[in-house]
Amino acid sequence: MISDPAVLDLAVGPAVLPVLERTAAAIGSQADINLDQLGDLDVVVATLSQSAHRFTLDGRVRFALQPESRAVVVRVGPLKVGGADGLRTASIVPGVGPVIDRLADGVRTDTGPDGEYLTITVGSANGDAAP
Repeated sequence: MISDPAVLDLAVGPAVLPVLERTAAAIGSQADINLDQLGDLDVVVATLSQSAHRFTLDGRVRFALQPESRAVVVRVGPLKVGGADGLRTASIVPGVGPVIDRLADGVRTDTGPDGEYLTITVGSANGDAAP
């Protein structure tokens, strides 16, 4: 299994979503998540790719995708102050709520010296998801 994250630092533009989707699919396969979780991961990265540029410090979109045992951790940032909550809010669908929160198995905001990070786990981080 791959243990290093795939780190993407992308200029905002039409290539963000296809690059992110392909990378997420490869990392999800390496993490051995099931097809439902792979679909959830696809929706999460598509949602993030649509809005992340609005909350970055410099207009570039940065993602780290880390495979774990039957899980993928997606980290977006650094973001402006309030950017992690902004990304979650940007994913709200009326009657459903924040898509990111609904599909992820874990969502948290981390703060570093360079800004905020939104960290999302899709799949079972402890490895007990059904294959």
